[in-house]
Amino acid sequence: MRAALGALALLLGCAPARVPSEAEAPARPRTTASAPEAGSTAPSALEPPERGPSPERTLTDVTTTRRADGLLVTRWVRPDPGVTAIALEFDAGRAEEGALRGASPWLAETLVARLTPALGAHGATLSVEPTLDGLTLRVDVSSERSAAALTVLEGGLAPPTPPELTRTRAAALARETRALAGLGATARAAALRELFELPTSRHPHADALADPSRLRALDAREVARWCAARLRPERARLTVVGDVPSSTLERWTVGAAAPVAAPHVAPAPLARTKLTVLVVDQPGATMAHALVAGLAPSATDPRAPLVAVAWTALGSQVPGARAFVEPFADGSSVVGLEAQAAPAAAVDFVSAVLGRAVELSSRTLDERSLQLARARASDDVLFELETPSRSRELLVTLTRLGVSPEGFDRMRETARETSARAVLTAMRSAGQPSALVVSVAGDAARLTPALRRHAEVLVLTAERDFAIVARLGHAPAGF
Repeated sequence: MRAALGALALLLGCAPARVPSEAEAPARPRTTASAPEAGSTAPSALEPPERGPSPERTLTDVTTTRRADGLLVTRWVRPDPGVTAIALEFDAGRAEEGALRGASPWLAETLVARLTPALGAHGATLSVEPTLDGLTLRVDVSSERSAAALTVLEGGLAPPTPPELTRTRAAALARETRALAGLGATARAAALRELFELPTSRHPHADALADPSRLRALDAREVARWCAARLRPERARLTVVGDVPSSTLERWTVGAAAPVAAPHVAPAPLARTKLTVLVVDQPGATMAHALVAGLAPSATDPRAPLVAVAWTALGSQVPGARAFVEPFADGSSVVGLEAQAAPAAAVDFVSAVLGRAVELSSRTLDERSLQLARARASDDVLFELETPSRSRELLVTLTRLGVSPEGFDRMRETARETSARAVLTAMRSAGQPSALVVSVAGDAARLTPALRRHAEVLVLTAERDFAIVARLGHAPAGF
């Protein structure tokens, strides 16, 4: 996946950046703006983009309907581009609801094995991604085969049986093993655990990168019951971008509705009093993945556009920074900046982000920087609408966070009109070191000496559910 282009996209969570593997990582940090896709009219990273369409015309012909069975259907009819983009999300539940860490990756591999051949027969592509609070299926198919693809998808979502799960256990284990070896995935997982871990040590989001040992210990019969309770319409959100008749979607269904939908209660984040620095030890890694993240206001909070502009301003002043976001269905989200580079450069990136955050928390932006941040925050997200797949990601996130098209337009308008003083106020809250978590995945021996200049460093191992293996005290003077 790509890095989102705009700061509203950053806070709304559309299209989080795909984290490159260590082998793919460039020799130098990437530039702030992602390279546009072929045919894109995305603006230069150095100049403010031209003013986009008026907010009243951003999202047209978008309808969202909650059906009687609980399924939430969002449909955007666009002039036929020849491709229909479909997304189906399931809420996996939380630890308090009996969520099983490791069950979502297992279900994902089972659905991939079941659906890929049937969808491929219609020329459709499928991706199934376990997320921190659910599971997302994405299908891209030619417009003339979209009805057939939806039929295949509908017929392939019966809860898996224990024998079927047994056949896909090895693939699920391989998925999680690869994830635990990934620098970006482990850096993110560590930060999210730090921001959201409950005092009971149960993560409020179901699948915060489960240790394969957990998956090995799961019983296929237990997972089959868990899947049957999740593959239900009241836990699902269907998003379709393309010229699909409404009658087709009215007949489409998944599973059987439960008598009462499980309530969605937002977890209370832990109180933060100081900067936290985490290092996920990947011995021998030649690259490192660094991120600086914090909690963002709910997308429906009036402060959200102001924080968006503030983070945009911060990212534009740190070379190599990419937007980082993890949005959740309860409206909460984690937002920040990340970069992948050699260990020394990754540490420099952390220092630059923290330093600029402090600076932007103490003085107002100059006029040119303010104009650039406002323009990017309000208009860059429009480039997410160039293709059906990009439009799908925006709508998926809006629906997940409960933001209407009208609410999205209001956020853009607020970002356009925000003042330098309002950005300063937002940054004084969002940019304080005590509100931030630094998470770096890489060789701890090469990272910790310099990182200790900022705060105490907790060294974690990706195995054993990110257990702390060392605590290294704060050493402001360095070594």
